[in-house]
Amino acid sequence: MTIFWHIRNLARKLSGQETLEEERFRRLLVVKKEFSTARDELHRLLNDFTLDSIVISKPEGVVIGNGGSRIESIKGSALFEFIKSELPDADYVMVRVENGTRVIYSDGEYIYIAKAKGYVSPLEMKLLSKKFRREEYGE
Repeated sequence: MTIFWHIRNLARKLSGQETLEEERFRRLLVVKKEFSTARDELHRLLNDFTLDSIVISKPEGVVIGNGGSRIESIKGSALFEFIKSELPDADYVMVRVENGTRVIYSDGEYIYIAKAKGYVSPLEMKLLSKKFRREEYGE
């Protein structure tokens, strides 16, 4: 830290403003609260749609919402991109596995990779994506 940082911090303290450390701490608490709220919203969405977990990511694998693992996001995005290369019109893929189903759905901007114990219809995934976009962006 430079001498100017210390002088500015001291000037803030003397003028009654919060110090730079206090400001950083306050911002950290706000981010923590927003992350906790987003995680709670994601769990509520999972319960609404009877999903065990869901990962919401960009096509390049950047995780937006995480109800599963980052590895699921990377694997799901890679699998979806492979399927899109063979079937360009595909926007919904469901794979039956031993303990349920894996669903990959794309609304064009995001890829939704979900785990469920039973069948998840394309309509449910479309409604989930609309609900996510409405809550995230107010669309």
